[in-house]
Amino acid sequence: MVWGPSAAYMVDVMHARSVECIAGNAGLRSALMAIGVGTILPMINSWGVVVTNTLASSMAIIGFALLWCLIKYGDELRAVVDVGFSPSGSSVTP
Repeated sequence: MVWGPSAAYMVDVMHARSVECIAGNAGLRSALMAIGVGTILPMINSWGVVVTNTLASSMAIIGFALLWCLIKYGDELRAVVDVGFSPSGSSVTP
Protein backbone atom coordinates (compact mmCIF):
# COMPACT_ATOMS: atom_id res chain seq x y z
CA MET A 1 0.00 0.00 0.00
CA VAL A 2 3.02 2.28 0.22
CA TRP A 3 3.76 2.27 -3.52
CA GLY A 4 0.73 4.31 -4.64
CA PRO A 5 1.26 7.28 -2.33
CA SER A 6 4.99 7.17 -3.01
CA ALA A 7 4.35 7.39 -6.75
CA ALA A 8 1.97 10.30 -6.20
CA TYR A 9 4.62 12.09 -4.12
CA MET A 10 7.26 11.58 -6.81
CA VAL A 11 4.91 12.98 -9.45
CA ASP A 12 4.19 15.93 -7.15
CA VAL A 13 7.87 16.70 -6.72
CA MET A 14 8.99 16.16 -10.32
CA HIS A 15 6.15 17.34 -12.57
CA ALA A 16 8.07 17.39 -15.84
CA ARG A 17 9.48 13.89 -15.29
CA SER A 18 6.34 12.28 -13.94
CA VAL A 19 6.33 9.52 -16.56
CA GLU A 20 9.83 8.45 -15.54
CA CYS A 21 8.76 8.46 -11.89
CA ILE A 22 5.77 6.25 -12.56
CA ALA A 23 7.82 3.88 -14.74
CA GLY A 24 10.55 3.61 -12.11
CA ASN A 25 7.98 3.00 -9.40
CA ALA A 26 6.25 0.29 -11.43
CA GLY A 27 9.55 -1.37 -12.32
CA LEU A 28 10.77 -1.39 -8.74
CA ARG A 29 7.40 -2.65 -7.51
CA SER A 30 7.46 -5.49 -10.04
CA ALA A 31 11.03 -6.48 -9.15
CA LEU A 32 10.32 -6.47 -5.43
CA MET A 33 7.12 -8.46 -5.92
CA ALA A 34 9.01 -11.07 -7.94
CA ILE A 35 11.62 -11.38 -5.20
CA GLY A 36 8.91 -11.48 -2.54
CA VAL A 37 6.88 -14.20 -4.22
CA GLY A 38 10.05 -16.24 -4.78
CA THR A 39 11.00 -16.06 -1.10
CA ILE A 40 7.64 -16.29 0.70
CA LEU A 41 6.81 -19.90 -0.16
CA PRO A 42 10.22 -21.32 0.83
CA MET A 43 10.11 -19.21 4.01
CA ILE A 44 6.71 -20.65 4.93
CA ASN A 45 7.98 -24.18 4.30
CA SER A 46 11.13 -23.72 6.38
CA TRP A 47 10.13 -21.32 9.21
CA GLY A 48 6.36 -21.58 9.33
CA VAL A 49 3.38 -19.32 8.88
CA VAL A 50 3.69 -17.39 12.15
CA VAL A 51 7.28 -16.28 11.59
CA THR A 52 6.55 -15.35 7.97
CA ASN A 53 3.49 -13.31 8.93
CA THR A 54 5.42 -11.62 11.75
CA LEU A 55 8.16 -10.61 9.34
CA ALA A 56 5.64 -9.39 6.76
CA SER A 57 3.73 -7.33 9.33
CA SER A 58 6.99 -5.85 10.62
CA MET A 59 7.89 -4.77 7.11
CA ALA A 60 4.41 -3.25 6.67
CA ILE A 61 4.82 -1.25 9.89
CA ILE A 62 8.21 0.02 8.72
CA GLY A 63 6.65 1.05 5.39
CA PHE A 64 3.87 2.85 7.24
CA ALA A 65 6.41 4.68 9.41
CA LEU A 66 8.39 5.79 6.36
CA LEU A 67 5.24 6.97 4.61
CA TRP A 68 4.10 8.83 7.73
CA CYS A 69 7.50 10.57 7.95
CA LEU A 70 7.24 11.49 4.28
CA ILE A 71 3.82 13.06 4.83
CA LYS A 72 4.81 14.83 8.04
CA TYR A 73 8.19 16.13 6.86
CA GLY A 74 7.46 16.45 3.13
CA ASP A 75 7.73 20.24 3.03
CA GLU A 76 11.09 20.18 4.80
CA LEU A 77 12.36 17.45 2.49
CA ARG A 78 11.35 19.45 -0.58
CA ALA A 79 13.12 22.50 0.84
CA VAL A 80 16.35 20.58 1.48
CA VAL A 81 16.62 19.06 -1.99
CA ASP A 82 16.00 21.39 -4.91
CA VAL A 83 15.45 19.17 -7.93
CA GLY A 84 15.22 22.15 -10.27
CA PHE A 85 11.53 21.97 -11.10
CA SER A 86 8.89 24.54 -10.34
CA PRO A 87 5.56 23.61 -8.78
CA SER A 88 3.78 24.47 -12.03
CA GLY A 89 5.55 21.72 -13.96
CA SER A 90 7.79 23.87 -16.13
CA SER A 91 11.55 23.61 -15.75
CA VAL A 92 13.27 26.38 -13.87
CA THR A 93 15.86 28.17 -15.95
CA PRO A 94 18.83 29.53 -14.03
